[in-house]
Amino acid sequence: MATTINADALFFGAPASLTVGGDEVGATLTAPKVTIEATQYTPEFPGSGGPISGAVFNTKIKAMVAFTVNEITAAKLAWSLPGSTSSAGTGAAVADAGAFSTTTDLPTLVGTTYLPLTSVASPLAVGQWLKIGAAALIEYRKVREIVPTAGVLLNEALTMAHDSATAVVRTVDGDTTTITWSTGRVPSTAFKDVVLDGVGLDGQHLIVTVTDALSDGKLDVEMSDSAVVGSLVTLTGYYDGANPTLCPVSIAVG
Repeated sequence: MATTINADALFFGAPASLTVGGDEVGATLTAPKVTIEATQYTPEFPGSGGPISGAVFNTKIKAMVAFTVNEITAAKLAWSLPGSTSSAGTGAAVADAGAFSTTTDLPTLVGTTYLPLTSVASPLAVGQWLKIGAAALIEYRKVREIVPTAGVLLNEALTMAHDSATAVVRTVDGDTTTITWSTGRVPSTAFKDVVLDGVGLDGQHLIVTVTDALSDGKLDVEMSDSAVVGSLVTLTGYYDGANPTLCPVSIAVG
C-alpha cells in the first residue's frame, strides 16, 4: 500500500481569533496550545494474554488550553485567578466645592516631578489626584507637596512633555483599576468559553472550543525592561452538571 499525501488535509496557520468569554485575548508572543488528555481503564481478563480490543473505557477526559497574555488589563488578569473583584477608576473631575482647575505656567519636561501652575489656591491639597493634559497626552499624578504661589511637587515623575497652558484638573482618582481576590466558592460567571479560530493559508478553519473553562489559579507576571510583560494562562474545561459525561471541548475543521 502506497502512502498518499492529501494536500487538502494539511493545515498551516495561526489563530486569527482567540477569545475568552467573547473577549479577544489580544497579542500573544507564543502560540496558544490545546491539550486533551484521556484517562483509560482496560480490564484484565483471566486467560487473556493482554488487553482485549473493544474493552477499553475512557473514564476521564481533560481539555486544557494555554496561552500567554501580553496585553495587561484588569479583565485579562482576572482570567488567571478566578473569582476576582475589581474597582475601576474613572479619572473623573471632582465637582462642586472640591473642584479645582488651572493650567501649567511653563512647559514641563519628561522626568520632572515639579509642575509649575498658574494657581495653587484652595481647595488644592496634598494627596489629591491631578489630571495633566488632554487626549493622548493625559497623565495622572498625586500632589506630594505644594510650592506656594509656584506649583506642586508630584508623587512620580512625568513620562510626557507638556506645553505651557496645559489643562490641570483635580480628579477623584488616578484612573486606575484595582483587582483583588478572596477565598470562597468561585462564582459561575468566572467560567468562560474559550474559542480558538485558526485560519490556514488556504482559507481552511480549525476551530477549537473549550466550554466552561477556568484557570488553574496561578498568576505569574514576569516584568522586564528588555521583554514584553506576559502572563501564562492555563484554562481547563469543566463538565456541565446537566450532561456530566460530555467532554467540554469540540473541534471543527473545514
